[in-house]
Amino acid sequence: MKEGLFPTKKFLTEYDTLALEYGLKIRYDNYVYPDTFFYFNTGLFMKFDKPYDPEEFFDKTGFVDSTFKAEAVPNGYYFAPQREEKSDLVLVTNMYINPSMRLCSMAPWTTMISADHMDDTQWRYDALNKILLKEYGKIDFEKARDIIDFLAPNGKYYTNFYEEVNNSDYFYQSAASSDGETLQIFGATSICDLTEKIIESHYGYYADEWIKLSIGNYIKE
Repeated sequence: MKEGLFPTKKFLTEYDTLALEYGLKIRYDNYVYPDTFFYFNTGLFMKFDKPYDPEEFFDKTGFVDSTFKAEAVPNGYYFAPQREEKSDLVLVTNMYINPSMRLCSMAPWTTMISADHMDDTQWRYDALNKILLKEYGKIDFEKARDIIDFLAPNGKYYTNFYEEVNNSDYFYQSAASSDGETLQIFGATSICDLTEKIIESHYGYYADEWIKLSIGNYIKE
């Protein structure tokens, strides 16, 4: 990579204010992203011949990728926007948001493995961010469950993000059930209420019911 495309040690020391804890820099709910790091995006996007729109990066409900099939990011070589800055809300994703951890993930092997998924990952983060900010102030356990499952094809939010691709949609690679009536869930979606000690998970097929586990039945105070 060309010298000057990435922050120097001196720059990191001055502008990345997160403390190092056990080898990680942890982003807490009151964290505000230092926008000085977005300066490097101009050169990184140019290096990979990708258009860079600063307004979309600073827009609280903006999108780097306009759709989940767009190819707008330079693999993992960019500093992703945090967007939400609520003191009681943390939005996380499959990629690092804080600058130092983001920089660590820019190793060639890391970016090679994740390259095919970065646009989709960025789009999902931005889409979820938009829903959370729209629903902010009204999010209880049930609402949070609907939101975290926002891409479920039978969910309350999915139709707002429908994107046709080759006569299909976001789930065009998902396996169908034997009767063809529903689609398989890759992995699981879970929501936890730490106060009430409840975990609910959705796995198997989208038509399946959520499974509820009351941790208090198994762990004493």
